[in-house]
Amino acid sequence: PAAIAAAQAEIAKLRSEFAERQAYWAAQHLRADVAMALTADAMKPAVQYFDLLDQAFLPALASGDVTAAQVLLTGPMQVSYTAHRAAIDSVVARLDDHTTTLERAANDESNFRLGLMAAVSLLAP
Repeated sequence: PAAIAAAQAEIAKLRSEFAERQAYWAAQHLRADVAMALTADAMKPAVQYFDLLDQAFLPALASGDVTAAQVLLTGPMQVSYTAHRAAIDSVVARLDDHTTTLERAANDESNFRLGLMAAVSLLAP
């Protein structure tokens, strides 16, 4: 009973954190592909995971059907989790690429301005 209560508290915490992050990302001004990945591609399998958790996994545990719970955990719940994780990993990769592009552009701009300042200083009397 104590372990179940602790697990339920942890599940409630994770669900709350997920909802907070979804609200945060929904309010951000992101590139369309990143916004879609965060608010749709990653959300759908996460919602499926929580639905399976609430509607099948926890009831199976409550009724003592450990076999059914194990099948859910290693089957459809694992599939949902893996899909969610893949969507998040995709966002991270997209943002890493975007950051690299921005850093290159900033470096190019900085080099251009330094060169321009050097040219102007050489022309100054």
